[in-house]
Amino acid sequence: MMQMLSRLLGPEFELKFDLRAGIPPIASDRGQMEQVVLNLVVNARDAMPGGGTIWVRARSATGKDEDAIARMPSPPAEVVVLEVADTGTGIPEDIRERIFEPFFTTKDRGKGTGLGLAMVYGFVRQSGGHVELVSGAGTGTTFKIYLPAVGATQPAMAVAAPLEPIEDRPLTVLVVDDEAGVRHLACAMLRRSGYTVIEASDGVEAERLATGHTGDIDVLLTDIVMPGMRGPELATRLRRGRPMLRVVYMSGFPDTEPLADVERGEATFLAKPFVRAALLGAIAPLANREGRAARPR
Repeated sequence: MMQMLSRLLGPEFELKFDLRAGIPPIASDRGQMEQVVLNLVVNARDAMPGGGTIWVRARSATGKDEDAIARMPSPPAEVVVLEVADTGTGIPEDIRERIFEPFFTTKDRGKGTGLGLAMVYGFVRQSGGHVELVSGAGTGTTFKIYLPAVGATQPAMAVAAPLEPIEDRPLTVLVVDDEAGVRHLACAMLRRSGYTVIEASDGVEAERLATGHTGDIDVLLTDIVMPGMRGPELATRLRRGRPMLRVVYMSGFPDTEPLADVERGEATFLAKPFVRAALLGAIAPLANREGRAARPR
Protein backbone atom coordinates (compact mmCIF):
# COMPACT_ATOMS: atom_id res chain seq x y z
CA MET A 1 0.00 0.00 0.00
CA MET A 2 2.81 2.43 0.86
CA GLN A 3 4.52 1.79 -2.46
CA MET A 4 1.28 2.32 -4.35
CA LEU A 5 0.68 5.63 -2.57
CA SER A 6 4.23 6.76 -3.28
CA ARG A 7 3.70 6.13 -7.01
CA LEU A 8 0.74 8.51 -6.96
CA LEU A 9 2.90 11.39 -5.77
CA GLY A 10 5.64 13.22 -7.60
CA PRO A 11 8.97 14.30 -6.11
CA GLU A 12 7.39 17.55 -4.94
CA PHE A 13 5.35 15.62 -2.36
CA GLU A 14 6.52 14.11 0.91
CA LEU A 15 4.43 11.25 2.26
CA LYS A 16 4.81 10.57 5.99
CA PHE A 17 3.30 7.85 8.17
CA ASP A 18 2.62 7.84 11.89
CA LEU A 19 1.12 4.47 12.79
CA ARG A 20 0.96 4.05 16.54
CA ALA A 21 1.70 0.72 18.20
CA GLY A 22 -1.00 -1.25 19.96
CA ILE A 23 -3.90 -0.15 17.74
CA PRO A 24 -6.78 -2.66 18.03
CA PRO A 25 -8.20 -4.27 14.86
CA ILE A 26 -11.27 -2.90 13.09
CA ALA A 27 -14.15 -4.78 11.51
CA SER A 28 -13.61 -3.56 7.95
CA ASP A 29 -12.60 -5.08 4.63
CA ARG A 30 -8.94 -4.44 3.86
CA GLY A 31 -9.57 -3.61 0.21
CA GLN A 32 -12.19 -1.01 1.08
CA MET A 33 -9.94 0.56 3.71
CA GLU A 34 -7.13 0.82 1.16
CA GLN A 35 -9.53 2.54 -1.22
CA VAL A 36 -10.48 5.02 1.52
CA VAL A 37 -6.84 5.87 2.21
CA LEU A 38 -6.02 6.13 -1.48
CA ASN A 39 -8.93 8.48 -2.16
CA LEU A 40 -7.97 10.74 0.74
CA VAL A 41 -4.30 10.83 -0.32
CA VAL A 42 -5.28 11.67 -3.91
CA ASN A 43 -7.59 14.40 -2.60
CA ALA A 44 -4.72 15.81 -0.53
CA ARG A 45 -2.39 15.70 -3.52
CA ASP A 46 -4.85 17.54 -5.73
CA ALA A 47 -5.23 20.22 -3.05
CA MET A 48 -1.51 21.03 -3.30
CA PRO A 49 -0.63 21.57 -6.98
CA GLY A 50 2.73 22.99 -5.94
CA GLY A 51 3.58 20.03 -3.73
CA GLY A 52 3.73 19.64 0.03
CA THR A 53 3.55 17.15 2.87
CA ILE A 54 0.86 14.50 3.31
CA TRP A 55 0.50 12.72 6.64
CA VAL A 56 -1.23 9.35 7.14
CA ARG A 57 -1.78 8.65 10.83
CA ALA A 58 -3.49 5.86 12.74
CA ARG A 59 -4.06 5.81 16.49
CA SER A 60 -6.46 4.83 19.21
CA ALA A 61 -8.98 7.49 20.22
CA THR A 62 -8.40 9.58 23.33
CA GLY A 63 -10.50 11.82 25.52
CA LYS A 64 -10.02 14.67 23.04
CA ASP A 65 -12.10 12.70 20.51
CA GLU A 66 -15.22 12.45 22.69
CA ASP A 67 -17.31 14.88 20.63
CA ALA A 68 -16.55 13.06 17.37
CA ILE A 69 -17.19 9.64 18.93
CA ALA A 70 -20.56 10.86 20.16
CA ARG A 71 -21.55 11.44 16.52
CA MET A 72 -20.96 7.78 15.60
CA PRO A 73 -24.21 5.83 15.05
CA SER A 74 -23.52 3.60 18.09
CA PRO A 75 -20.50 4.86 20.05
CA PRO A 76 -18.36 1.78 20.89
CA ALA A 77 -16.04 1.13 23.81
CA GLU A 78 -12.91 1.40 21.64
CA VAL A 79 -12.36 3.56 18.56
CA VAL A 80 -9.57 3.70 15.99
CA VAL A 81 -8.81 7.05 14.34
CA LEU A 82 -7.36 7.29 10.83
CA GLU A 83 -6.15 10.73 9.76
CA VAL A 84 -5.00 12.01 6.38
CA ALA A 85 -3.66 15.56 6.51
CA ASP A 86 -2.17 17.95 3.95
CA THR A 87 -0.39 21.28 4.09
CA GLY A 88 -2.50 22.92 1.40
CA THR A 89 -4.56 26.10 1.44
CA GLY A 90 -7.60 24.49 3.03
CA ILE A 91 -11.16 23.90 1.82
CA PRO A 92 -13.28 27.06 1.39
CA GLU A 93 -15.91 27.29 4.09
CA ASP A 94 -18.76 27.75 1.61
CA ILE A 95 -18.27 24.26 0.08
CA ARG A 96 -17.32 22.22 3.16
CA GLU A 97 -20.87 21.00 3.68
CA ARG A 98 -21.03 19.72 0.09
CA ILE A 99 -17.73 17.89 -0.33
CA PHE A 100 -19.22 14.50 0.58
CA GLU A 101 -22.07 14.83 -1.94
CA PRO A 102 -21.85 12.37 -4.86
CA PHE A 103 -20.65 14.03 -8.09
CA PHE A 104 -19.77 17.29 -6.35
CA THR A 105 -16.34 18.37 -7.55
CA THR A 106 -14.42 21.58 -8.14
CA LYS A 107 -12.35 19.91 -10.88
CA ASP A 108 -12.93 20.21 -14.61
CA ARG A 109 -14.99 17.48 -16.29
CA GLY A 110 -12.78 14.55 -17.13
CA LYS A 111 -10.35 15.33 -14.30
CA GLY A 112 -12.47 14.10 -11.43
CA THR A 113 -15.83 12.45 -10.81
CA GLY A 114 -16.61 13.90 -7.40
CA LEU A 115 -17.08 10.37 -6.08
CA GLY A 116 -13.92 9.87 -4.04
CA LEU A 117 -15.03 11.62 -0.87
CA ALA A 118 -18.61 10.38 -1.31
CA MET A 119 -17.26 6.82 -1.33
CA VAL A 120 -15.23 7.54 1.80
CA TYR A 121 -18.26 8.92 3.61
CA GLY A 122 -20.52 6.06 2.53
CA PHE A 123 -18.06 3.37 3.57
CA VAL A 124 -17.37 4.97 6.95
CA ARG A 125 -21.07 5.35 7.76
CA GLN A 126 -21.80 1.77 6.68
CA SER A 127 -18.98 0.67 9.00
CA GLY A 128 -20.59 2.44 11.94
CA GLY A 129 -18.07 5.27 11.88
CA HIS A 130 -17.88 9.02 11.56
CA VAL A 131 -15.86 11.46 9.43
CA GLU A 132 -14.59 14.78 10.75
CA LEU A 133 -13.16 17.57 8.58
CA VAL A 134 -10.72 20.07 10.01
CA SER A 135 -9.66 22.77 7.56
CA GLY A 136 -8.51 26.35 7.69
CA ALA A 137 -6.86 28.98 5.54
CA GLY A 138 -3.13 28.41 5.61
CA THR A 139 -3.33 25.41 7.93
CA GLY A 140 -4.23 22.70 5.45
CA THR A 141 -6.93 20.04 5.70
CA THR A 142 -7.24 16.96 7.89
CA PHE A 143 -9.82 14.22 7.43
CA LYS A 144 -10.36 12.19 10.61
CA ILE A 145 -12.10 8.85 10.30
CA TYR A 146 -13.47 7.24 13.45
CA LEU A 147 -14.12 3.49 13.24
CA PRO A 148 -15.26 1.03 15.90
CA ALA A 149 -12.54 -1.32 17.10
CA VAL A 150 -13.06 -5.05 17.46
CA GLY A 151 -13.03 -6.06 21.13
CA ALA A 152 -10.61 -8.63 22.41
CA THR A 153 -13.40 -11.24 22.76
CA GLN A 154 -15.14 -10.30 19.51
CA PRO A 155 -13.97 -12.01 16.29
CA ALA A 156 -12.83 -9.75 13.49
CA MET A 157 -15.03 -9.52 10.43
CA ALA A 158 -13.83 -11.87 7.73
CA VAL A 159 -12.65 -10.27 4.53
CA ALA A 160 -13.82 -11.51 1.15
CA ALA A 161 -13.38 -15.27 0.95
CA PRO A 162 -10.91 -16.39 -1.69
CA LEU A 163 -12.51 -17.96 -4.72
CA GLU A 164 -11.07 -20.64 -6.96
CA PRO A 165 -7.67 -19.71 -8.40
CA ILE A 166 -7.19 -18.74 -12.00
CA GLU A 167 -6.51 -21.81 -14.09
CA ASP A 168 -3.72 -22.12 -16.65
CA ARG A 169 -1.86 -18.89 -17.30
CA PRO A 170 -2.74 -15.65 -15.48
CA LEU A 171 -5.19 -13.59 -17.50
CA THR A 172 -3.92 -10.24 -18.76
CA VAL A 173 -5.92 -7.06 -18.23
CA LEU A 174 -5.10 -3.70 -19.84
CA VAL A 175 -6.20 -0.98 -17.40
CA VAL A 176 -6.69 2.52 -18.81
CA ASP A 177 -7.72 5.57 -16.77
CA ASP A 178 -6.42 9.13 -16.67
CA GLU A 179 -7.22 9.34 -12.95
CA ALA A 180 -4.09 7.91 -11.37
CA GLY A 181 -5.81 7.03 -8.10
CA VAL A 182 -8.52 4.94 -9.74
CA ARG A 183 -6.02 3.32 -12.11
CA HIS A 184 -3.51 2.32 -9.42
CA LEU A 185 -6.26 1.01 -7.17
CA ALA A 186 -7.77 -1.15 -9.92
CA CYS A 187 -4.33 -2.48 -10.85
CA ALA A 188 -3.54 -3.34 -7.23
CA MET A 189 -6.85 -5.17 -6.82
CA LEU A 190 -6.30 -7.18 -10.00
CA ARG A 191 -2.68 -8.08 -9.24
CA ARG A 192 -3.66 -9.21 -5.76
CA SER A 193 -6.20 -11.54 -7.40
CA GLY A 194 -3.66 -13.15 -9.71
CA TYR A 195 -4.15 -11.19 -12.91
CA THR A 196 -1.32 -9.87 -15.06
CA VAL A 197 -1.82 -6.12 -15.51
CA ILE A 198 -0.73 -3.62 -18.15
CA GLU A 199 -1.26 -0.03 -17.04
CA ALA A 200 -1.88 3.04 -19.24
CA SER A 201 -2.81 6.62 -18.39
CA ASP A 202 -4.75 7.36 -21.59
CA GLY A 203 -5.96 5.83 -24.85
CA VAL A 204 -2.88 6.78 -26.87
CA GLU A 205 -0.54 5.11 -24.39
CA ALA A 206 -2.83 2.07 -24.17
CA GLU A 207 -2.82 1.60 -27.95
CA ARG A 208 0.97 1.91 -28.04
CA LEU A 209 1.42 -0.64 -25.25
CA ALA A 210 -1.08 -3.06 -26.81
CA THR A 211 0.65 -2.81 -30.19
CA GLY A 212 4.01 -3.60 -28.63
CA HIS A 213 2.70 -6.43 -26.45
CA THR A 214 3.37 -9.79 -28.09
CA GLY A 215 1.30 -11.85 -25.65
CA ASP A 216 -2.43 -12.08 -25.13
CA ILE A 217 -4.57 -9.28 -23.73
CA ASP A 218 -7.76 -10.87 -22.45
CA VAL A 219 -9.66 -7.86 -21.07
CA LEU A 220 -9.60 -4.11 -21.61
CA LEU A 221 -10.70 -2.19 -18.50
CA THR A 222 -11.06 1.41 -19.59
CA ASP A 223 -12.56 4.65 -18.43
CA ILE A 224 -15.10 6.10 -20.86
CA VAL A 225 -14.42 9.83 -20.50
CA MET A 226 -10.74 10.60 -21.06
CA PRO A 227 -8.91 13.47 -22.75
CA GLY A 228 -7.95 12.67 -26.32
CA MET A 229 -9.15 9.18 -27.14
CA ARG A 230 -12.31 8.04 -25.38
CA GLY A 231 -12.76 4.52 -24.09
CA PRO A 232 -15.17 3.28 -26.80
CA GLU A 233 -12.85 4.53 -29.54
CA LEU A 234 -9.91 2.77 -27.90
CA ALA A 235 -11.89 -0.47 -27.69
CA THR A 236 -12.78 -0.27 -31.39
CA ARG A 237 -9.16 0.33 -32.41
CA LEU A 238 -7.77 -2.49 -30.27
CA ARG A 239 -10.39 -4.99 -31.46
CA ARG A 240 -9.14 -4.60 -35.01
CA GLY A 241 -5.98 -6.45 -34.06
CA ARG A 242 -7.44 -8.43 -31.15
CA PRO A 243 -10.97 -9.47 -32.14
CA MET A 244 -11.40 -11.69 -29.06
CA LEU A 245 -10.71 -8.79 -26.68
CA ARG A 246 -13.35 -8.40 -23.99
CA VAL A 247 -14.14 -4.91 -22.67
CA VAL A 248 -15.22 -3.45 -19.34
CA TYR A 249 -16.12 0.24 -19.39
CA MET A 250 -15.98 2.21 -16.16
CA SER A 251 -17.34 5.66 -15.43
CA GLY A 252 -18.43 7.81 -12.53
CA PHE A 253 -20.66 10.12 -14.57
CA PRO A 254 -24.39 9.49 -14.10
CA ASP A 255 -25.23 10.64 -17.63
CA THR A 256 -22.95 8.19 -19.46
CA GLU A 257 -24.43 7.49 -22.88
CA PRO A 258 -25.63 3.99 -23.83
CA LEU A 259 -22.87 1.96 -25.45
CA ALA A 260 -23.69 -0.27 -28.38
CA ASP A 261 -21.30 -3.08 -27.47
CA VAL A 262 -22.66 -3.17 -23.92
CA GLU A 263 -26.20 -3.47 -25.28
CA ARG A 264 -25.02 -6.30 -27.59
CA GLY A 265 -23.47 -8.14 -24.64
CA GLU A 266 -19.93 -7.71 -25.99
CA ALA A 267 -18.87 -5.49 -23.10
CA THR A 268 -19.98 -4.65 -19.60
CA PHE A 269 -20.23 -1.48 -17.51
CA LEU A 270 -18.71 -0.86 -14.07
CA ALA A 271 -19.83 2.19 -12.08
CA LYS A 272 -17.31 4.18 -10.07
CA PRO A 273 -16.53 4.07 -7.25
CA PHE A 274 -16.19 0.30 -6.98
CA VAL A 275 -14.90 -2.18 -4.46
CA ARG A 276 -12.79 -5.23 -5.21
CA ALA A 277 -15.74 -7.63 -5.38
CA ALA A 278 -17.51 -5.48 -7.98
CA LEU A 279 -14.37 -5.17 -10.11
CA LEU A 280 -13.66 -8.89 -10.09
CA GLY A 281 -17.33 -9.62 -10.70
CA ALA A 282 -17.17 -7.53 -13.87
CA ILE A 283 -13.87 -8.96 -15.11
CA ALA A 284 -14.21 -12.68 -14.42
CA PRO A 285 -17.26 -13.55 -16.59
CA LEU A 286 -15.71 -11.82 -19.61
CA ALA A 287 -12.27 -13.38 -19.26
CA ASN A 288 -13.38 -16.65 -20.81
CA ARG A 289 -11.16 -19.07 -22.66
CA GLU A 290 -12.44 -22.19 -24.36
CA GLY A 291 -15.87 -21.65 -22.79
CA ARG A 292 -14.46 -21.71 -19.25
CA ALA A 293 -14.92 -18.63 -17.08
CA ALA A 294 -11.76 -17.57 -15.33
CA ARG A 295 -12.34 -16.93 -11.65
CA PRO A 296 -10.35 -14.63 -9.41
CA ARG A 297 -8.70 -15.83 -6.28
